[in-house]
Amino acid sequence: MGKQRSIEEKLALLEAVEETGNVSLACKNAGFSRVSYYRIKSAFDQGGPAALQSRRKGANHEKKRIPRDVEENIVRYSLKYPHLGKHNMSTLLQRKGINISATGVRNVWRRNQMGTLQDRLLALLHRIEISGDALNRAQILAFKKLVQNDSVAQSMANDWENGKTILEKRLAFETLISELSTIFINLPVERIDAQIEKGQKLVCESLGLHRSAFMEFSEDKQTLNFTHVWQMVKKEPAMYPHDMIIARKTDFFKKLLLKREVVSFSKVEELEPTLREVKHALRKIGVTSALVFPLGMENNTLGGISWESHGSQCDWTPSLIERLRLVSEVFGNALSRKRAEEALQSSLREIKGLKDRLQAENLYLLDEIRLEKQHHRIVGQSKSIRKVLHQVEQVAQTVSTVLICGETGTGKELVAQAIHDLSPRKDHPMVKVNCSVLPPTLIESELFGHEKGAFTGASNMRMGRFELASGSTIFLDEIGDLPLELQPKLLRVLQEGQYERLGSTKTIDVNVRVIAATNRNLEQAVKEGQFRRDLYYRLNIFPIQVPPLRERVDDIPFLLAAFVKEFCSLMGKEMNNIPHKSIEALKKYAWPGNIRELKNLVERAMIITKEKTLRIQLPEPADQLLDPFETMEEMQRRHIIGALNRTGGRLYGERGAARLLGLNPKTLESRMKNLEIQREPSFSTDM
Repeated sequence: MGKQRSIEEKLALLEAVEETGNVSLACKNAGFSRVSYYRIKSAFDQGGPAALQSRRKGANHEKKRIPRDVEENIVRYSLKYPHLGKHNMSTLLQRKGINISATGVRNVWRRNQMGTLQDRLLALLHRIEISGDALNRAQILAFKKLVQNDSVAQSMANDWENGKTILEKRLAFETLISELSTIFINLPVERIDAQIEKGQKLVCESLGLHRSAFMEFSEDKQTLNFTHVWQMVKKEPAMYPHDMIIARKTDFFKKLLLKREVVSFSKVEELEPTLREVKHALRKIGVTSALVFPLGMENNTLGGISWESHGSQCDWTPSLIERLRLVSEVFGNALSRKRAEEALQSSLREIKGLKDRLQAENLYLLDEIRLEKQHHRIVGQSKSIRKVLHQVEQVAQTVSTVLICGETGTGKELVAQAIHDLSPRKDHPMVKVNCSVLPPTLIESELFGHEKGAFTGASNMRMGRFELASGSTIFLDEIGDLPLELQPKLLRVLQEGQYERLGSTKTIDVNVRVIAATNRNLEQAVKEGQFRRDLYYRLNIFPIQVPPLRERVDDIPFLLAAFVKEFCSLMGKEMNNIPHKSIEALKKYAWPGNIRELKNLVERAMIITKEKTLRIQLPEPADQLLDPFETMEEMQRRHIIGALNRTGGRLYGERGAARLLGLNPKTLESRMKNLEIQREPSFSTDM
């Protein structure tokens, strides 16, 4: 049996073999056999220095991963004594209370890229630069040992300079990402687009890239559109035509982006052969390498952002990809916030518009409810009224403009309502405007609306009737009384569907069907210069002539029955008989007020009749019955004078002549002027 060898001798043998790499020479110099060396090495590898003392094989084999805090201590001691090999470092650590073998030390060094003395010294220099600490004696000795070999020293110096440069660039880029994140967090949405392009410039300049481009999906996710592009060398136009080719031919990129996958290539040739046109366009732009990240949330991909190198090939290393992924997420989050804010503002505007429209419709419908309810059924069997109904059916399903002509009180509004009720727009209320009732100073505001402060008293914005009727029908009664200065604005609505509110320059688009009515001869008005010729032709696309009651006297019995039924329901009365003599007398009457006059006559008779037989008194004595030898103008003149005499000259109000005749007061005044009826001094115009 050989002599007992100390632990120090065995460790010295292991260290000599590690340094020289020659087992035979080290064993000869130390007085060990080769078999002894391999036995010692096996024991040390399995159990560390303690195994050398006990000579037990296979003890303390490390199967568990070293705890993180223990590994940090090993790294710290390795940098403090960088000249020690793994065996001596294991011995040192055993003395410090850290039970680890040489193999464990080697594994820690490998994980931390400290396997060689050169690696440990480089790591030491990086740590000293950050901490500012001085070298200890052991570290200085390690450096002296290393620099004895000039080539190793030069290599280390180069590695140190390169490592320092890389570290500085990495720290600068991380600072840039932090600054961009801070900027975008509180940046107003209207400034995000400009800031994104500034950010693209900073990132590209920092990493030596030549171009960056945002691509956003269309709403249906079918196409990609370039939105933000920065390039190092400016060319005109800034958005190349080849970008459009790429945007149209990007099924390959589109599918990958929608799958949230990163697209990268160091050479254009790496792309699929089927993307020949895209590769050609990329070469035309000058792209050599590109990296494309998806943007947006997991379930809503907005598009992608590309980072490109032109002319020189770029190898997309994992660290570079990770850094660009971080900055792309910063841009993508900002863009997502902008899109979300824009969608919110759009929704708020839409909600406000709907709210304003509902409020306006509510006010309009309340006004309509306050008005006297109209009998919406067109009653009659005469040939003339059947012709009107046939025309209504012909034009109802179209969007064409309709001009309804006829005397006052003939039921033009009922015809307009029938057209609307049979049209595809029937689910929306028909908006009605009487152009003769409103003064010229207010008619524009009523039709087209006004902005706040547009004129004295305009304390709030108000929607016009055209805006209220968008998607529905507007009925313009007495269109012949529309002021001449407003007629071009109406013509523009008819031709283009556009106009501006009073006091605004913003153009409003409307989809409105126009039905107009008049009791005037518009052709004559055109000749007299009181109505625009082009507007007349635009309105007169489909004219409907409503006959006066005197031309459809056979419908009087049907009209009487309908009116009696309506007023019986309103008044709670029962009326089941109308004398035949009364009906015949009504047929002979001239009816200057037409159906409206007949309805007023029936209402008055219903009020004063107590029994179940309706007693109707004609508005004029027998000598006022229709005279075949009397002209229409003479009859109307005499009839109006009779009404003025009966009402004491009062025109307006419930007891006025206009009410008695069933006419609009303005219409009555116009007719009096045309018939040269002078007001007597005794006539009253009080309301």
